[in-house]
Amino acid sequence: MSSALRVIEAAYVRRASDEAWLSEVAEVVAKEIGPHGGGVAYFVRWRPHGVPETRGWTRVGTATDDDLNCCRDQHNAPMPEELVKDAARVYARGSILTGSREALPEILKKIEAIQGEIEDRTGSYDSLNLLCTDATHEGVSFLHPSREEVRTHPQKRALWTRVAAHVTAGLRMQRAASGSSLLDGADAILDSAGHVLDAAKGAEASLSVLRDAARDVDRARLRGTDEHEALDLWQCLFSGEYSVVDRFDTDGKRLFVAKKNAPIARGPRALTDRERQVVALVAVGHADKSVAYELGIAEGTVARYLHVALRKLGIADTSDLGLLRAAMGDEG
Repeated sequence: MSSALRVIEAAYVRRASDEAWLSEVAEVVAKEIGPHGGGVAYFVRWRPHGVPETRGWTRVGTATDDDLNCCRDQHNAPMPEELVKDAARVYARGSILTGSREALPEILKKIEAIQGEIEDRTGSYDSLNLLCTDATHEGVSFLHPSREEVRTHPQKRALWTRVAAHVTAGLRMQRAASGSSLLDGADAILDSAGHVLDAAKGAEASLSVLRDAARDVDRARLRGTDEHEALDLWQCLFSGEYSVVDRFDTDGKRLFVAKKNAPIARGPRALTDRERQVVALVAVGHADKSVAYELGIAEGTVARYLHVALRKLGIADTSDLGLLRAAMGDEG
């Protein structure tokens, strides 16, 4: 199984607490993409006026307390207002895989001038970071210390932006879980052939899509499936609202569970739920293609929702992201 699918599978496993979920996912992410098998992870909420709100800090693998404390200081220690604004703009890019010095070289120099050289504090010169945020502007960040400078390839960034969408979908499912099993509260349960074993009221109209989804997720996990093809098959949301994951019941039978799991975005009442989701993602820098994957809709559909939403908001285009965020209630 590919690194991307291992991370996705870990993100969709129900844990006893959000903190346990974070630790387990961080372990897998660090093992699959961390340069030295260790990482720091934390929950994040983007703020337009400053560094994000963070909580739940943890370290895994070979990462040390020095790694964790250095990263946490970068977020929590007092900074000049200009530096805070620069940091806010970095996080406003939304989900991304990048090296720290690749993404914010000047900001790091300024931080190091205040807090000391990162290499002196931790023994690591750089880090590989995976930031995962959705239309709620919340999510999780994974940082992996590296003794060498990190550079990421565009194709790899595109792949892991898709993985990030699944990570935030998994976090939403974790936070919405009402029982100990993912089967509790499922909107539909299917077998690997796509046969519907159970369906909640209201899911009937989507059952045809969910049948195909079960078969696609099954194919995505086959050994011979290319990593990029696997992520094409295993969409973040099917029919624009359902996450589909596989589980084994108490008899060892493999099942596919569908749950409504679309992100709930803030925004003006004049916009529909879908328009708010689209605008919320575009407002923090997501491209139309990324928005389409994250919401499980066609790229052309994203463009249509965005066009209607901008007209309702009285905005000509998306070139002024500050104006767009202000219209959504996130002035910055």
